[in-house]
Amino acid sequence: MRKFIPMIIACITVMLLGALIVRHETQLAAGTPMYAKLAPVDPRSLIQGDYMQLGYALVGINDVDAETVDDHEHGKRRQAWVMLDDANRIVSADWQASNTHSTPLMLTFHHWQWHPATDSFLFAEGLGECYGEARYAKLSVADDGQAMLVDLVDENLQVLNCQDGVSWWQGAQDRSH
Repeated sequence: MRKFIPMIIACITVMLLGALIVRHETQLAAGTPMYAKLAPVDPRSLIQGDYMQLGYALVGINDVDAETVDDHEHGKRRQAWVMLDDANRIVSADWQASNTHSTPLMLTFHHWQWHPATDSFLFAEGLGECYGEARYAKLSVADDGQAMLVDLVDENLQVLNCQDGVSWWQGAQDRSH
C-alpha cells in the first residue's frame, strides 16, 4: 500500500495543476480585453535574464504621492473602477464606482504602485529592444475584475510579435528571414 502513496500524491498534484491551467485558459478566452498604459521601470535583470519591470499609468490611482501609502499596504488587494475609451484603453481609475467609472478592476499594491496584473514581463534573451517599444499591457479581465496580463502591445494596440524570428536553441534573433 505504501508504494502507491507517491503515485497518488503525483496524480493529485497533476489534477490540481490541470485545474489551475483550465481556469486561467478560460479567463484568457472569456475575459474582456483591456489595455493599460505602461510605465516601464527596469528592462533587465542580471539574475533572471531579460525582463521588463512593469508600472501601470492608472490616472486617478497611481498618481498619488507614494509617501502617503504605508509600507504595510504591500500585497494588499483592492477593487477599483475604470473608465474605458472606445478601444478599451483604461482612461482613468477611481476607488468608487460611478457613471463614468463602471468597469471593475482588481488591483494589487506592489513596489509603491497599484497593479492590475503582474508587475514583470519575462521574455527571451535578445528581445529587450523589441519589447522596449511596448506602450500598453493587454489584459484579459473577468467580470469580477480579476486581470491577467496577455501581452504587451504598441501605441496602436498591435501585438509586437517579438517572438517571431527567434531561434530558441541559440537564444538570439534569427537573421536568416
